[in-house]
Amino acid sequence: MTKRTRNIILIVIVVLVVLGVGMSKFFETNYSCGKICHEMGIYYDTWEESSHAEVACHSCHSWPGFTGFFKTKLVGMEESIKHMTGNYAVPIQGEPVLERCIECHSNYLEIKETESIKVDHALHDSLSIDCMGCHAGMVHGHSGEGEVKPSHDTCSSCHDTDDFETCDTCHNW
Repeated sequence: MTKRTRNIILIVIVVLVVLGVGMSKFFETNYSCGKICHEMGIYYDTWEESSHAEVACHSCHSWPGFTGFFKTKLVGMEESIKHMTGNYAVPIQGEPVLERCIECHSNYLEIKETESIKVDHALHDSLSIDCMGCHAGMVHGHSGEGEVKPSHDTCSSCHDTDDFETCDTCHNW
């Protein structure tokens, strides 16, 4: 192999690596997913109006760590193929990665009540009820209709709320 051939191969490899890293970073942006993928438009719009509007999509919808990086990229490639072929189901099913919830909400086990409701998060966690058990649809809704807060129906799906003596059992009114 000549020196010129080696240099050309090296330049091609460098260009491919730079393009690969650049594309990888671009596809982590809110714009690439929310505006380029037309099927994601409603989810982008609801995210912009949600309590998580200052949190990047990738912050919730990617796996942490070194192996998580590659898992996220593989899922992203699969999603890109679905987008290009039109082979995707609506509503889009893209739950956040639960480890990501805890990165921002690290004190969740200490939460026993809010201004309006009594909820012992540590108890729920000890019963293996994860964040999405109660907070599914928190940012985008269940079908892109917008932010959905846990409701009486959410609690009633596990608790027989008719057995409680008063509303004050759960509510801070």
